[in-house]
Order: sequence, then C-alpha cells, then structure tokens
Amino acid sequence: MVSLRYLRNFSGKISRECRGLSSTANGMLQLGISGPRTREKGPFVIGVAGASASGKTSVCNQLIRSLNHHRCLLMSMDWFYHGLPDDSAEEDYNFDHPDALDFQSIKEAMQLMLDKKPIEVPIYDYKMHKRLSRKRSLASADVVIIEGIFAFYYPEIRDLMNMKVFVDEDADTCLARRIRRDCSVRGRDIDSVLDQYEKFVKPSFDEQIVPTKRF
Repeated sequence: MVSLRYLRNFSGKISRECRGLSSTANGMLQLGISGPRTREKGPFVIGVAGASASGKTSVCNQLIRSLNHHRCLLMSMDWFYHGLPDDSAEEDYNFDHPDALDFQSIKEAMQLMLDKKPIEVPIYDYKMHKRLSRKRSLASADVVIIEGIFAFYYPEIRDLMNMKVFVDEDADTCLARRIRRDCSVRGRDIDSVLDQYEKFVKPSFDEQIVPTKRF
C-alpha cells in the first residue's frame, strides 16, 4: 500500500505522487495484471482510503488525469449511505460507522464492474441525508477507482484491489477542510460540524480507519 502524507504542505505534491502511482499502475496494466484473484480481462482496481476531508477526491481526480490513456471509473462509497433513519436525529446518528454504509450494494456494484458491465449506483443527498429516487449510470472501464473512508475496511472489497493508496493528512487540516466543505456545500453550521467531529468522526478514524493503513 502507498501512503500519501501531508499533501497540503508541498506545492504540486499530489501531482508528483500521483504521477508515480499512475506509472506503477500503467506498468501493471501493460503486464496484464488484473487483480489478486484470477479473472480474465477484468479492470485494474485502485482503492483510495483516508480520513474524512483528507484529500481522497483530489488524489482520485489526479490519478484519472494521469491515466488518461485508459477508461477510468471513479466510485465513491459515500453514494451507498443507507441514509438517516426516520427515528434518528442528525446530531445523534453516526455516519462515520461502517454500518452506515450499504455494504451489500457496494459489493454487488464492484462485482458488476469486475465483469465490465455497466451499473447503476445511488445518488446520495448530503443535505437531506437520503438517497434520491433516480440513479447514476456508469459505463464499464479499464481502471476502477473506489474511494471512501472505509475503502479498506471490508475484506471482500479490499481483496479485489490491485493497488491501495492511503491519503494520510494532518488531523487539523482535515478538520479545517471538513468545516469549509460541510458549511459551504452541505448546508451545515460550524457548531454541528464540530460536535459531529468530536462525537463520531475522530473516534471512528482512530478506532476503525487508522487500523486499515496496514493493508
């Protein structure tokens, strides 16, 4: 697994690191390596994990740009949130627990992508905390990038990956980014973001995400 550290602190760090990653991925693709399991002509799978707001999406987008000679598909595990239960208050629900994700649907979507079949995935509304009725259609690809805080948590998903990247950013930077993102894009206020971070986000990172760095 590759660990990318402190992307904020160095100009062009993401680009330089991802160029190296994409060179490795390109080399493996040219050698015909398709995965840790035996599968014919399946896509090359890259997993990108890390803390919330660590820069995972930026890394994924840079990888896609660097792998522009291949058809790439990005799938976010965030799309597969179950949504806020009717009997739960937003401030009391732990969105940063593995059980908040629809693991079965993630696994089924991954299997279809490994078979190079088009798929439909949920569209999750972060403000309403629920999936929309319509879905997003994704075509088959040569390279599949799956990203999320729990990308390495599930063995059934992790074992399908050819390459793993853990975006290891400073906790203070992640919190600052999360505040900006959640307040400007997801309709949150600073107090609720800080409360959720203290109650759920940081404990979950320490207890359930950090241990997956070893994979």
